[in-house]
Amino acid sequence: MGVAFGFVVVVGALISQVQAADRRHLLEWTTDARLLAADEFEWLVGELLRREGWDIEETGREGMPDGNVDLRIQRAGRERLVQCKRWTSRSVGVDEVRKLAGTLLREGLPGDVGLFVTLSDFTEPATAEAAAIGIELLDGRTLLRRIESVRNSEPCPTC
Repeated sequence: MGVAFGFVVVVGALISQVQAADRRHLLEWTTDARLLAADEFEWLVGELLRREGWDIEETGREGMPDGNVDLRIQRAGRERLVQCKRWTSRSVGVDEVRKLAGTLLREGLPGDVGLFVTLSDFTEPATAEAAAIGIELLDGRTLLRRIESVRNSEPCPTC
């Protein structure tokens, strides 16, 4: 019984290591984030935030509701809740921002704890609502700039 339990623990640790490597490579190798699946987009955002110094907890589970929170992040005693939308063809509207605000309210957290990330952009009403609540919005252009800033640049072997 003990050997079987040990085997399960070792296999679990190996799977975790492989998944972490996949996430690191996803950030390094992705050239078009629009081609990612929704869960891969969440991993990409998580890896970006990890490289920016945040501790990441992924809350989304495949095929299960995530409670409008894809990532919980912490740094220096500060916690934030992150909602990711891999939308490319339409802007994120005020209703989505309000859903995140409702989640923050349900958890008893202030608005400035919320972070909403998308590949597209936000409508003016969504931007105004987020500003009033304190939710940080991260649109596609800003997201891609931040990704570029944390990518490891490999020196050219012939240079």
